[in-house]
Amino acid sequence: WVANSSDGALYKLSSTGTVLETVPVGLSPQFPIFDGMNIWVPNFFSNSVTVVRAIGTSATGAGRVLATLTSNGLDQPSVAAFDGERIAVTNYGGSISVWRATDLIRIGYYSAGPVGPLGICSDGINFWVTFNSQGMLARF
Repeated sequence: WVANSSDGALYKLSSTGTVLETVPVGLSPQFPIFDGMNIWVPNFFSNSVTVVRAIGTSATGAGRVLATLTSNGLDQPSVAAFDGERIAVTNYGGSISVWRATDLIRIGYYSAGPVGPLGICSDGINFWVTFNSQGMLARF
């Protein structure tokens, strides 16, 4: 699976790179994450996250879209991470939005200060966040 920010789509590719399926997501999809069942796609200019069912469905295209999340502090979302239970998404506007992966329940969002968070990953216990300037790294 690969996100294409120029056309607002997520593509399912074959092992040779042939496009097998196109799933419309939102404006300028960024860096998605797979939670073992779904792909969470941050859409930078839509201020949304599209959750796409990747496993256990016969649906194709738009039928794969499980939900489009539009609240929870989303402000130019860009990068998603999974810690085994939760999905965290960095918002270039200065926060981090978090949901429970199993049922898409909103956990909340957290201010990251005036310097927008950029990258995020998890070690299975904590989320680790990098910021755009000053070489900052934080965990939560």
